[in-house]
Amino acid sequence: MNPVSLAGIATPVDVCGDDPDEFVALLTQLGLRLQAVGTEPGVAATRKLLRSVLVKGLSALMIESMRAAEAAGQAGWFSGYLSQVLCGIDQEFLTRLVAGNLKHSERRIHEMEAASALLRQLGEPPLTTEATRQVLASVPTRGVPDMAPGPENVG
Repeated sequence: MNPVSLAGIATPVDVCGDDPDEFVALLTQLGLRLQAVGTEPGVAATRKLLRSVLVKGLSALMIESMRAAEAAGQAGWFSGYLSQVLCGIDQEFLTRLVAGNLKHSERRIHEMEAASALLRQLGEPPLTTEATRQVLASVPTRGVPDMAPGPENVG
């Protein structure tokens, strides 16, 4: 579930299927880092794709915002800001990012409309910015997910 190029054979991998514990026990002896996540087919693949939604979406958002910062002549400042924000993420910050939309969705939607307009002025297509606006626009009717970590994520 992490980049293989960073950890090689020690890359953590979720597995599921018939008797995943036996499979995990056998291959961990060879140095693989496997975690059984159930016997139901598709659970491991679902987790992988959910991770991709987050990581690849974050990657796309970073690319779009960094291109816009370059076009605005703010690349140096923005690079430092980006690092500061990402390195400072904790559970409280994540909860505020999500739950804050219940109270502030209208203002945030307007901000994203303004951000889309700015990106267009800078010559950058606001692809993830527009997608963000659409997700925020869904909050009044769909709400936001519960941010409490599941028991498998605690500790």
